[in-house]
Amino acid sequence: EGRCLDLDFGLFVLINLYCPHETSDTRLPFKMNYHFLLQERVRRLMEDEKREVIVLGDINVCASPIDHCDGHLPSLATAFYDHPASAWFDRWLAPKGPMIDVVRTFWPDREGMYTCASLLFLHGLC
Repeated sequence: EGRCLDLDFGLFVLINLYCPHETSDTRLPFKMNYHFLLQERVRRLMEDEKREVIVLGDINVCASPIDHCDGHLPSLATAFYDHPASAWFDRWLAPKGPMIDVVRTFWPDREGMYTCASLLFLHGLC
């Protein structure tokens, strides 16, 4: 469960992945551990090795309510960041964290993309 392919292109490292899906409350710790391992891998590449890092694939987390198909519902929007995976992702993305959501950088207000299910392109700056 969960797949990751690291490709070193010299100028940058590309990490293509599929993160575990959370199908029940019992799966949440497994999913979160995968996310924490990914975050640590990226941190080591960026801080210890001074590498540029691109992460893409299915992270199985929405960055914000606009990225979720039910994000327009007030109940989801209000409690969105209460979920551990959403809170983690929010802290990993700029401006709080080192990763840049390239999709939302270019289309910050575009609705209907649902980037949880599609490819999310993150870029970490050293």
